[in-house]
Amino acid sequence: MQTKKALYSASEKTFQDIASKVSYACSSDQKNAVLKSAITSYAFTCKQVWGLLESYSVESYKLAALAILKNNIIDLENQKKEICDKFGVSSSKTKAAQTLAYSVNAKVAGEA
Repeated sequence: MQTKKALYSASEKTFQDIASKVSYACSSDQKNAVLKSAITSYAFTCKQVWGLLESYSVESYKLAALAILKNNIIDLENQKKEICDKFGVSSSKTKAAQTLAYSVNAKVAGEA
């Protein structure tokens, strides 16, 4: 049976490194590839997730990126304030909430 690799809470430096890579990626596909690589090792706060989503110019791309990150969020109790409410369009706020509806807080190394 394959065991899941432990996730680590992204430090501010790690987050900034990942955010920089996402920001400098030329296309949403390249940005998503950076995120897919990052989620193999790191979990993020809702505030950090929004920081990553801000690199996307189109709300549909932000929602797709959120779907990538949804299982790597460590403080889902903050999702409404820190993620959903920050979308500009009501329908996007609803879709973001639906994306996160069945997610559970990511477990990080060192936590019980």
